[in-house]
Amino acid sequence: MVCIICGHKTQVINSRHQKRSNNIWRRRQCTECLSIITTQEQVDISKTIRFETSKKLLVEFSEDTIFLSIHESLAHSQLAITDARALTNTVISKLLNDTQGSLIVDRTKVVSTVADTLKNYDIAAYVRYMAFYSPNTTPRLRK
Repeated sequence: MVCIICGHKTQVINSRHQKRSNNIWRRRQCTECLSIITTQEQVDISKTIRFETSKKLLVEFSEDTIFLSIHESLAHSQLAITDARALTNTVISKLLNDTQGSLIVDRTKVVSTVADTLKNYDIAAYVRYMAFYSPNTTPRLRK
């Protein structure tokens, strides 16, 4: 990486893996002007992982789809957006840990991971989620 101040090369002086968000935090120092820069690096999962639908089609994995389904389930909560973002990060962490090198995640795995996470967090949200995203049925579109 190059320094944003002078354009010379930087070197990593500290690095930490962020468990909750699957990011890597790095502190870099410019070799020329000695400026210190902090970066956050994360995997672009939409380009790395594919999602297998119930009709056996492969599509790009969408973090936003998981976020929206969790947000809908938490509609009764005043902190729905904040909680949905944190729970989405938890679900994605679990999915990435469970893929075991595979780049394809099937629908039932995603639904069960979201359901387990919601069940541990808010039973009402879990029930609402399961009403629309049961692992044995195709997703229903809301009108």
